[in-house]
Amino acid sequence: MNTKLLLNPFTKIAGFKALTIGVIGMLVAGFVSFYSHTHFDGVLNIHSGLASPIWVHFLWPFADVAFLGIWFTLFGIILSQSKIRIIDIFGTQAFAFLPLVPACLMGFSKSLDRLTEKLMGIDPKAIRLDMFPMNDLLMALIIFLITIPLTVWSGILIYNGFKESANLTHKKVIPVYIAGIFIGMILPKFLIGHFLLN
Repeated sequence: MNTKLLLNPFTKIAGFKALTIGVIGMLVAGFVSFYSHTHFDGVLNIHSGLASPIWVHFLWPFADVAFLGIWFTLFGIILSQSKIRIIDIFGTQAFAFLPLVPACLMGFSKSLDRLTEKLMGIDPKAIRLDMFPMNDLLMALIIFLITIPLTVWSGILIYNGFKESANLTHKKVIPVYIAGIFIGMILPKFLIGHFLLN
């Protein structure tokens, strides 16, 4: 496939079609992450190890995409000279979640849990690599090498999805995008944790 299309498929797909494909990916991620104990708890956030009710795992991807959709719709209306189609903004943001779907598998490996548990009982000044099982270190490295590129890819799709659907220049997109990512890493997690998980 064309590399340009991998990074910006939104010249070919948007609206209801992109939304439908994205929602299917989000449902798959929610279902699998329930069994792997993986959480997409904030925009581009991926954590594993905590067992939660299945509805929480289904909620995370939708909350992240909903935040981005609302955020980008608001600023798209303010900044764009073009007519904004809300279905395009939400569709592209749902589609941009797709690269994260494989990350829901990382929780099936317990290497990260074992490493975290061991780190919690060690003085930071006394940490040495030989304290940890080599197979856990290798698995953690593999997970890192897989999830980081997927997260970057999703971040690129989020950016290009907003740019295309709102028809904005890079100069206008960049500050809205950066603020949206940072706030989106915190706000959904805070709201869901405060109002639904307490």
